Amino acid sequence: MIDGKPLVSVIIPVHNGELFLGEALASIHRQYYEPIEVIVVDDGSTDQTADIAKSDPLVHYLKSSCAGPGPARNRGLEIAKGEFVTFLDSDDFWLDNILIKFVEYLQIRPLVDIVQGLMQPYVLNSDLGVFLPHSQPVFLMQLGCCLYRKSLFQRVGTFDESLYSGQDMDWFTRAWELGIIKHRLAQVVLYYRRHEKNITKSIKILQKGRLEAFHRHLQRMKQKNSQIMDNNHSSLMDYLGAWSER
Repeated sequence: MIDGKPLVSVIIPVHNGELFLGEALASIHRQYYEPIEVIVVDDGSTDQTADIAKSDPLVHYLKSSCAGPGPARNRGLEIAKGEFVTFLDSDDFWLDNILIKFVEYLQIRPLVDIVQGLMQPYVLNSDLGVFLPHSQPVFLMQLGCCLYRKSLFQRVGTFDESLYSGQDMDWFTRAWELGIIKHRLAQVVLYYRRHEKNITKSIKILQKGRLEAFHRHLQRMKQKNSQIMDNNHSSLMDYLGAWSER
């Protein structure tokens, strides 16, 4: 803790992320927040990802097998020391000075476990050859839009490594089942870059993961002898956000 400010751990899972990783790391530096630790979990990259990560003085570099983003995030959680934790995909980036707003929000609201901001889709303009904002910002079930209390992962658990996609939906669904309180701030915090190598580019893989995550939710509710009423379903969908638009 520095000047009363708690340590924040930022976990970046990455696989062959040389194209955008530097920009993601630069956006962390533009938070101008201390104390902070950045944990880059390299999930079997064969490009220059390791060199880019190791060249950043903030980064704790961790090599992992090629197991997917969920296991990579879990490896990061194992060594994270922060009171608060967040995640940033290597091809996304944050707006400046977001972390301090999130930290201050949670510090004065001890009953709130997660604070979430808006996500701005960012797509390649083929005419200009650059990425530009696309569509309206949305509250999306995107891990990088939130700051979490680290203790939360002892209550909810870590990411389900048996799911290749849909791990974010599965985790947020389990959090909702436990009554974890999540507040929203009507402010863009994350630019989500859409490109050809996104895992979420594959609609079939994405839908399969989300359907499996929701099926597991229904099974847990059934085991608890809970009736899934329409109002409960709506509450869950509101909790997850505009997940169908990703």
